[in-house]
Amino acid sequence: MFGGMFVLLFLAVVLFGCKSSRTIYYTDYSDVEGDVFTLVEDMPLYDGKPVEEGVASYVTSNIIYPAEAKDKRISGLVFVNFIVDENGNLINAKILRSVHPLLDAEALRVIQSLPPKWTPGKQRGKPVKVAFTYPVRFKL
Repeated sequence: MFGGMFVLLFLAVVLFGCKSSRTIYYTDYSDVEGDVFTLVEDMPLYDGKPVEEGVASYVTSNIIYPAEAKDKRISGLVFVNFIVDENGNLINAKILRSVHPLLDAEALRVIQSLPPKWTPGKQRGKPVKVAFTYPVRFKL
């Protein structure tokens, strides 16, 4: 009895207590031909490294904090969604969670500027499209 009440209380806290003031947009891949995976047997690599590691080093060294955003003390975490296709190309990059148009534009720019060093993901030994959501942090 107490276990069931605990589970209900936990769900209530999770569902109603974790509201965010930011809007999260769900990605629609209807404009992309074929299946898009989020998890595959062999995940894509960037420059021979896991995406989190390879992309992080590129973003860190190539991000330019917009001067106007610095002046206005705007900071936050922009989430950029993109797909690595079966040929190892980054396609369909878009903002999934916005902070401010200035930061959003820079986050999108830096992700879209990633050099083509992708190894495509594979499912059952066959290259497939894999979607990622990458957080770009702007901190003053």
